[in-house]
Amino acid sequence: MKKGLEKNSHHCVKNMNHQPNNRLLEISVKRSLPGFSGVQIVFLLILLIVISLLVGSLVAYKNHKAVKHNSKNISKLIGKWVRPDGGYVIKISSIHSNGNIDVAYFNPNAINVEKAYTASRRNNVQLYVELNDAGYPGSKYYLVYKPQKDILQGIYFQAHDHEFYNVFFLRNKN
Repeated sequence: MKKGLEKNSHHCVKNMNHQPNNRLLEISVKRSLPGFSGVQIVFLLILLIVISLLVGSLVAYKNHKAVKHNSKNISKLIGKWVRPDGGYVIKISSIHSNGNIDVAYFNPNAINVEKAYTASRRNNVQLYVELNDAGYPGSKYYLVYKPQKDILQGIYFQAHDHEFYNVFFLRNKN
């Protein structure tokens, strides 16, 4: 090897004199992708980045459009919802444009809500509520609004016992 150069553990050549050496870069690129020039590789990487950004933007636009489409149903979530099998209550007071919601949970006393948000998927309005209080740390509701029945239906994960339960909430019209 030339003076000032050493071979590292990845079989690439490093310039120990800290002087740019385009020939070394070219050799390294040709070893990693034979048949492609450095310019072609850079072009392909830029093309992949642009494509992934376009796909991501399209997905975000589609999701935004779906949320707008279901905004009428999302606003219907506001109110007091009661689980008839035990009197548990979810009270939704407001829904923000980013999907976060202001919610309270009672059994019968207030239980701390760690986070809560709505999402719109496949023309369904979904509700996620995560609890974090004594006896409830990590317990979660995954619910879907059923407009034809005006109910919230889904799954409750009781973290303490690692159990899943099918549940539903009825709107309290009082």
